[in-house]
Amino acid sequence: METQTILVTGVNGFIGSHVARLLRKNWRILGIDTNSIDIHGTTDKYCQLVLPDADIEGLLRAEKPLACLHFAGSASVGHSLEHPSHDFQAGPVALFQLLDAIRKTTPDCVVLFPSSAAVYGNPKALPITEDHPLAPISPYGHHKLISEQILKEFSSIYGLNSVILRIFSCYGPGLKKQLLWDVCEKIDQGRLQLFGTGDETRDFIHVDDVALAMEHLLTHQVHNGVFNLAGGEQTTVKRIVQLLVEASAKPGTTAEFNQNSRPGDPLHWQADISRLVQTGFRPQISLEQGVTQYAAWYTRQIHEHN
Repeated sequence: METQTILVTGVNGFIGSHVARLLRKNWRILGIDTNSIDIHGTTDKYCQLVLPDADIEGLLRAEKPLACLHFAGSASVGHSLEHPSHDFQAGPVALFQLLDAIRKTTPDCVVLFPSSAAVYGNPKALPITEDHPLAPISPYGHHKLISEQILKEFSSIYGLNSVILRIFSCYGPGLKKQLLWDVCEKIDQGRLQLFGTGDETRDFIHVDDVALAMEHLLTHQVHNGVFNLAGGEQTTVKRIVQLLVEASAKPGTTAEFNQNSRPGDPLHWQADISRLVQTGFRPQISLEQGVTQYAAWYTRQIHEHN
């Protein structure tokens, strides 16, 4: 039997490349991204495309993917605050064109969409269920919410199948931005000065667990629904810093918090992941294990570039 194809957009990105690498064991991976080459070598066929692009229709018609995992687009709250127009074009506009192309060419293709915990904004109660009111506080969060609405539009009117995954704080080797990268750089420099109080909380999930969740949903043919994707535990920023300091070559470093929070950053997050657990999936990688692995990866990066 011929191996079925999965389309991964944004395949050169942090999450896209990890997901493609895992799924390639059982599926043929068709990857698209803005670069001229497949940077990580995770695809069976690669095409350079900047969505929205009319060429996507011909590609879908020729390849007939079983599923589309749409990781293309910007993935930064800070970028969205400075460049909301670009974030909107790369988010809702690109998604609409992709779904319209799927509707016309491969209507049975299931779309797995990585939304974000940013759609919740500052939650009224923890842990956050998928039915919690949606009140984003950044352009990035608003555009993820608009994208969710577009998916529902194509589902209700055209019958397209889609799974929305609201990913919380995803981390892992390869991520060269956000909290863990920032802390590692500052430990390295010997001055660990950070925003906020350190009592802010996040719900972390390792990128390998995100990939395993995608594989699980595809294997078990979960074709519709909205799911939180997180570890299900609340962790303070201070705790993350402590784990990274312990795993670093400079264990005596102490953190200073400036008591000012950044715009667009919520104070506390913890996901209720029971809906995803009911499908048979649980995250595998503990925070301690994941952070230790990340610190070791960071150290290798620094040595390789020095």
